[in-house]
Amino acid sequence: MNTSKIINSNINAFKQQEGLMPEEAIKRFNGKTMEFADKILNSTSEEIIDFLKTKTKLIAQKPDSALYLFDNFLLYRSNGEASLQLEKNLELFKTSNITPKFVKYFQLGDNDFLSLLELSPNNVVPYRQAASQIPDNVKQKFVAELQKLNNTGLINRKIFTDKDLYFATKDNKNIIFADWSEINILSPQEKMQMDATLKNIKI
Repeated sequence: MNTSKIINSNINAFKQQEGLMPEEAIKRFNGKTMEFADKILNSTSEEIIDFLKTKTKLIAQKPDSALYLFDNFLLYRSNGEASLQLEKNLELFKTSNITPKFVKYFQLGDNDFLSLLELSPNNVVPYRQAASQIPDNVKQKFVAELQKLNNTGLINRKIFTDKDLYFATKDNKNIIFADWSEINILSPQEKMQMDATLKNIKI
């Protein structure tokens, strides 16, 4: 099955429905996010790479990519293809409050890209740190969003395997999962199985 073709088709449908082009979409972000984006834009590649090494926390890594946390932002360093795929993935779920929001990407070098994501407009903490204080209805809302995702035939399997990629807003009103670099397309049988899994998921 051609994942890119399906994702591209869904992206086009969203754009037609929303009437929103990428250049206009960036206006949705607050001043703090745009200020941080401008700071990256006005930095050299060497300065950005040094910033990633010294000021951020590495929270996920694969052979060809790395995901960093800084404040309430995520910085995803990868090749161009992976950067584009992440943008497409997040575009699919931009109305969901359990995913970060794609802001902008920057080119650091030949096929070396940095994608800026807003994890949340509000301050965040690791989910493990806040889990006992988060109301059940907030947890149920997160699961309901996953069920909506499953109903479209898509899922992010990392949700079941890496609790370190869960974050919560400091007001305990929202749960966000950080890494959407990969999504999985489900067969009808897999959708049914996933539905049963989600009904019993514990977060």
